[in-house]
This record gives sequence, C-alpha cells and structure tokens, in this order.
Amino acid sequence: MRLNENNTFSARYEVLRNNAVYAELYAMDNTVEIQNSESSALKLSIRGTFHAYGSDINFLTDRLRAVVTLNGTDYPAGTFVVTTETKRHSGGVDSVEIEGYSILYLAYRKRLEEPLYIEKGTNYITQIVRLLNLCGIENIEAEETAYTFQTAREDWEIGTAVLDIVNQLLSEISYNSVWVGLNGVVRLTKYQTPDISNIAHTYSADRYSVLEDSYEITTDRFDKCNVFRVTCENPDLDGTMVAVSENDSPDSPFSTVNIGRILHTEQVDNIPSQEALQDYADRLKYQSLQETETVEFATAAVPTHETYDVVALENGELAGIYTETGWRLPLSAGASMIHQARRVMVSV
Repeated sequence: MRLNENNTFSARYEVLRNNAVYAELYAMDNTVEIQNSESSALKLSIRGTFHAYGSDINFLTDRLRAVVTLNGTDYPAGTFVVTTETKRHSGGVDSVEIEGYSILYLAYRKRLEEPLYIEKGTNYITQIVRLLNLCGIENIEAEETAYTFQTAREDWEIGTAVLDIVNQLLSEISYNSVWVGLNGVVRLTKYQTPDISNIAHTYSADRYSVLEDSYEITTDRFDKCNVFRVTCENPDLDGTMVAVSENDSPDSPFSTVNIGRILHTEQVDNIPSQEALQDYADRLKYQSLQETETVEFATAAVPTHETYDVVALENGELAGIYTETGWRLPLSAGASMIHQARRVMVSV
C-alpha cells in the first residue's frame, strides 16, 4: 500500500442487531484502537471511549462493528462482542469506555455442561465446525482435511471451554489456532511455513512508503533447540508413534551442524496418524526458526492486516521475511500502526 498526497482516514462504529446495522456509536476522542495478538485465543480486541448512547442498545446480544474508510474505500476492522462498559460523567458530559473481543468470545464463554463424546471416524474439521455452531458461531470458512479421529474421544471435563477444545483439536492436525478475520468470518486454516510464496504485505523504505523510520530488534538465543521429538502413546492405538524433525541445515545458525544437538521432547495423547505426528514435529522445528529475532516497527494505518500474515520488509537492517505476531491500529487520522513480528531465519 502506498501513500498519496491526499490521504484521508476516518472510522465509524456500527451497532449490529440480527446482522443488520441498528445504530451507530461516536468516538469521544482518539483513544479507540483495534489490537490483534496471535498468542491470544480471542485474537482481536477493541478499546476506546465513546459518547453516551441510549439504553435501547443491548450489548448482551448486539455486536459492535468497526469500519475504516481510507481514501474513500471502506475496510472492515472487526466485529466485536462488547464485554465491558464503563460509564463516566464529568463536566456535564457523559461518556462510555468500551472493551470488546472478537466473536471467538462466544466459544470462550461456552463451557461443556455434559461430557463431550466424539465417535471414531469423525472428520476433524466437521467436528470443530459443530462445536463452533453450538456457540452460535455460524459464519465459518474452513480448509478441508481428510484426517479423522482414530479412536472414540471423551477427553474433556464438564466446564471445559469450547474454545480450548477447538484449539486442541486444530493443533492435532497442524492447523493454526482458530482466528477471525476483520470481516467477522471465523477461519480454520492449515499451518503454512512462512516464505516468499505467501507474503501478504511488502514494505519498502522509499519516499512513497508507509514504513516509518523507527524500529526495535530483539535477539533471544535462550533455550534454542534443533531436534524435535514428539511421541504419541494411547492404549487405544496400535503401539507408540514417534516423529523426529531436525534442523541440520549448515545455513541455519542454530542447526545441529553449527551448535550441536539440542533436544526438545513433547508428548501428545491423540493424533490422527503417523503423518500428522510428523507434521506436528516439523511445525515445531519451523516455528523454532522464527523465535530468535523479533522486531517492532511502525507504519501508517494499513487496515488490511490479518492474523498470521507474512510480511516482507525491505529496509536495511530490517530486510527479510517475517511472521506477524500482533499489531495495534489506532482508529484516528495520522496515528501510527504498530506491528510485532518474528523473522523467518532460514527454511530447512
């Protein structure tokens, strides 16, 4: 995305009732911002202060949708379940501070009231979609899988959050944890090794770039492993399954060739196949290649970043490919968007 001489930026906040626009909120000041964090089970959140609104708005069932207008084009900026409203009165003015989270909050608050039983042979994605539907989440896009449950499952106690179950099952088939797009659609996607083939955004340091001239780089070499051994022991399966994935590339500074063998072990209770177990071990290896160098950089507002985006930076010391781990987007004109990312060191 490029700047031009007449950039315009605005945001609006629509109250949705039964998926239709029912009302609109108005920001009190420049405090409203959207945050995205890969490590958060809920991924997206919104916080900010708004002018007081009528009692006819009921955020127990109504939803808040943010929309950014950049240079005359509308971009969805998330649909949220409002969880906290703090009303204030000062100097004759009423305001409400709001905090909300993505629609995944519905799966977080939904807890098992009876044991969950999953039949042997059930398709993983079919079962996950069923669980999300039970939470009232219907707008779902899912990448298909052939993996099925190799045993009947009844693993979870009453009171377990459905979101925790969903993410456990996704991990077993090497999918990303469930996330939700800025358009409000819940996504079930396979883990992809970040590389040049799946770059979503490129930022260069030329005169028309939105990349700002400020950044921070942190290098952490503590507890770096290069051999990943995963076992699955389950009495209902035929024997123990083992998968090993090794970083032995001479081009990788943390490979077995350069620093010797450093083992990481992990045990899983369930996995659909030996192939899935190997995918699991490979994913641990690939993720380890991104956990050494992290960066924080700033751009102008770019309202098209999603969860798990791969970003290319073309700016001196920052030059490289990164997996974005989070961002903060203030919804006010002229504000900087702050990004956190992990550098992709080398593919092995």
